Amino acid sequence: MLHRLSSVIAALAATMMLSSCLDYEEDMVIYKDLSGEAVVTISLPDALVSKYDPIQAEFSSAKIQKRFADLDGVTLESYEVSADRKPVAKLKLKFKSIEKLNEAIAKNAPAAIVAGVFTVKKEGDKTTIERKLGQGEPKAELGDFNYVQYKTHFEGTIGGTNSGFYNSHGQDVRFRYKLTEVISQKPSQVTTIINPKPWAIILFCIAVLAGAAFYGWKLLGKKKVVVR
Repeated sequence: MLHRLSSVIAALAATMMLSSCLDYEEDMVIYKDLSGEAVVTISLPDALVSKYDPIQAEFSSAKIQKRFADLDGVTLESYEVSADRKPVAKLKLKFKSIEKLNEAIAKNAPAAIVAGVFTVKKEGDKTTIERKLGQGEPKAELGDFNYVQYKTHFEGTIGGTNSGFYNSHGQDVRFRYKLTEVISQKPSQVTTIINPKPWAIILFCIAVLAGAAFYGWKLLGKKKVVVR
């Protein structure tokens, strides 16, 4: 996230061809080198899974494992599907880079509806990551009560974001949309990360130490006593 994601989303695409009754949730972490990991949760009503054999097949463990085996730079860490009345498929995945993640999404075009397309722009000590959603075409009418939500944690200092739910202490941003809004508005998630250069960190540390030494001398230094 996460928001926010591999060829497994092809399973989601297959679902969308048959029904709009689903919810998508993503919890993603993006590291300083732009590698990352994500936990993706897809909820489906039992009526949908029991009615359409293709849906059961797409979400089978063997099928999911095969999809990941065909990918380069994106790996499946774990996968499970609950057997509740509203089955929930949960995947944990890792990606070596945002470029590799983009490649995985591109291999399954409908995945870009919720996974989006990432672009990265670097300027000095700033890295801006934009994720544009709604880049695929649904195969059926979408319901007004289905939601997609994303949480993305960044390893670094967030310098700016268009998220309305920004946790500066935790360095994460959140987004939530109706599925219909994703299709019609194609929203973008934009976050800028500040990565101080090593020399700047060194100078800052020197300044802190110098300041501490000065104030220590001022507070603890003994006055010279003159004996007449």
